Amino acid sequence: FGVWPRAADGAAPEGFDAWNALARFGYPLDNREATVAAFHRRFRGRDDLPKTLDAEDARILHSLLLQTP
Repeated sequence: FGVWPRAADGAAPEGFDAWNALARFGYPLDNREATVAAFHRRFRGRDDLPKTLDAEDARILHSLLLQTP
């Protein structure tokens, strides 16, 4: 349940600020590694990814923002 990314939304636009998107969804930014780990667990279903944001994370966040009123 909840909002999930849509594949049809495509890649995030050039200059997309993934950290700002995480903050808008209520993720704390004081410990960025923990924030990325929590995001990866929730939306990518993995704990073994690097604790950095990549293009797939930006795509997911952009898709979620498009669905947020």
